Amino acid sequence: MESRLAEKLKLAGGVVARQHKKIEDRDDAIIAREADIERKTDQAFSPHESMLDAAEKGLDALEHQLAGLSNDPLQNGERPAQGEQQTTIESDQHPPLALATNRQGRLS
Repeated sequence: MESRLAEKLKLAGGVVARQHKKIEDRDDAIIAREADIERKTDQAFSPHESMLDAAEKGLDALEHQLAGLSNDPLQNGERPAQGEQQTTIESDQHPPLALATNRQGRLS
């Protein structure tokens, strides 16, 4: 009886080590797949990169235009170009907005 009990105690004592190794082996298998999954992800999204780049460039251009509209050229020491007219829009809720327009009344 003692030998059977001793054997079971020995087996029971190894459960934690065996399960720990099993978990580590699964972790290693997942980690090993990362490079392959990354390659497949890059391949899947590569056709969309040019569209994303174009969208980012469009947003950059819009931000640049908005920044130009929000700056008062006269505050920066600039004068409207010849043939342009300075118009300032004031509001109680927002700071003044200066716009330069050409002879046709279009923003320049």
